[in-house]
Amino acid sequence: MRKTAAKLLGNESGVALMMVMTAILILMALWGDFTFESKVSRIKTINRLDKTESRLMAETALELGMVRLALYKEAYNLRQTNATAKDAVSLQLLNQLWEVPFMYPVPVPPNSGAPVKAAIDEFQKESFLTGEMKLSIQNISSKLNLNLMRVTVLKQTPATAAAQPRFDQDGRPIPPDPPPVVAPTDTNDPNDPPVNPDLDPNFSMDQQLVNYLGRRLREKAEEDDSFRERYGATDVLQLVANLKYYLSDKNPRRQNTNQVDMLMDNSEQLFNEAKIAPKHGPMANFSEIYLVPGWDDTIVDIIKGEFDVFPSVMIDLNKLTAGMLRILIPNINDNEVAEFFKWRDDPERPRFFNSLADFKAYVVDTANILSSGNFDDLFKKYAAQGIEFGAAATLFRVTAEGKANQTTTTLVATVSLPVQPRAPGGPPNGRTNGGTPPPASTTPGTPPAGQDPAENPQPLLDPRIIDFQIN
Repeated sequence: MRKTAAKLLGNESGVALMMVMTAILILMALWGDFTFESKVSRIKTINRLDKTESRLMAETALELGMVRLALYKEAYNLRQTNATAKDAVSLQLLNQLWEVPFMYPVPVPPNSGAPVKAAIDEFQKESFLTGEMKLSIQNISSKLNLNLMRVTVLKQTPATAAAQPRFDQDGRPIPPDPPPVVAPTDTNDPNDPPVNPDLDPNFSMDQQLVNYLGRRLREKAEEDDSFRERYGATDVLQLVANLKYYLSDKNPRRQNTNQVDMLMDNSEQLFNEAKIAPKHGPMANFSEIYLVPGWDDTIVDIIKGEFDVFPSVMIDLNKLTAGMLRILIPNINDNEVAEFFKWRDDPERPRFFNSLADFKAYVVDTANILSSGNFDDLFKKYAAQGIEFGAAATLFRVTAEGKANQTTTTLVATVSLPVQPRAPGGPPNGRTNGGTPPPASTTPGTPPAGQDPAENPQPLLDPRIIDFQIN
């Protein structure tokens, strides 16, 4: 038994096989891990490539949108200066340069003829684009700018209160004439420059917001009992005062004290209690309003259709909403609002306002809502705040979408077409031949109060992106 045990223990046959099997198992584990990592790396690389391609497609669509707006700017400027072109081309036709959506690959209409299909096929074969893209441009020149409520420490004279940026022939900005600096106090010095007599403290942007928000809250409370229980006691004046405090400089000089101004003293305490630091500057994005105490989703949803934070050269009269119409003409009733849209948007005979004079003709002559004198006085007050009206689109929301396989990138840009100001009756840029700024009694780029901007046409400058979001 000893000999047998020693023989069995000394037998080394099969050891090599065990070593080989062990090595194979180890190599299989390594191979599996390597294969897994390779697949993951490949997927990551493909996803990164798709993300890059979709971003490039979206950027291409955005560039196309900017080109279309630049073409619109050139055509609009030519129409403004060429009487023949103005008679031959309507603003409605001009808007088709930007308002028609674009899609790639180009869809083939079902009833297209053979030449159209062949042209589309040839275009797409010769194209270097490998993904998909969509482009849409929306005219948003129909909202009031909340930043107009802002009160600054620097006291503005009538010449600079509503003035727009000035640019030279090469598009370089001309520095504005500095306003006089005054101490941050709430009292008026008799030696101060005169306040614009057309600037009615009871007709300011904050008062218009108070009136609109208060009316909409009352209407919604009458329709919904649960809404009335939650928002029936809302202090609209304090809400607007909080917003104005958030926008305004610290200790601003208040030239026109009203109810909102007096409640701004309470706003500081409300911000401190909420542990929120006010910006004391203009809002760069509408979403900043959620930082203001009291402005929750429900309250913001009520005003976001008629108010924004981006400046527009003029409010497009053809994009007026029912809410905006009630803001512009406070005494208009529901039946008159309904009749306005029935008249303007008649499917058999749609109307298009080419100027403020056309809008006045409807309000005064067709609908008899206001007298001619009351209309002129009303819109003179808007002009004193720097709010102009016309038919040209000058503020746009460009949505560019790029897609590569299953990856989609969306770029949303707010694009402005600023106006090149000129003094009334003077040359472009608001300067005389000698380069001297216009007198302080006029505002460069702004027609006299109540005058239709179409009577004092100014060329548009190149489109520029003023807000940008990536999804």
